[in-house]
Amino acid sequence: MAVRRQDGRIRILGRFADVMNLRGQKIAVAPIEQAIQRDLNVEEVCPFSGLNKQGCEELVVAIQSNQEVEKSKLEVVARKFFPSERVRFTIHREFPRTETGLRLKKLLFEDTDRQADLMIET
Repeated sequence: MAVRRQDGRIRILGRFADVMNLRGQKIAVAPIEQAIQRDLNVEEVCPFSGLNKQGCEELVVAIQSNQEVEKSKLEVVARKFFPSERVRFTIHREFPRTETGLRLKKLLFEDTDRQADLMIET
């Protein structure tokens, strides 16, 4: 969760959970977020696991970037951080924000028919 300051900068307030549950295994997300952000050279990264509209567990990595992200780089990230997982990447110029904070996970799992998403299986 985050809020936008008056100067336009983002202040991270924290996560609803510091770990992500992926197929019963708890994974610390902060180190993964930082490493993916560094590897892809993007502004922000938020990985989520949850149930999609069809009721299947899904791993989604939301990326905020003003530049194109090469598919080959996403494939490397998927293999490096999420081996043996099917990963859906969503690229956003800017994460959707509200006055009270960032509610990205709800958007990602409710709107799974987005054409800008890229699915990679490792």
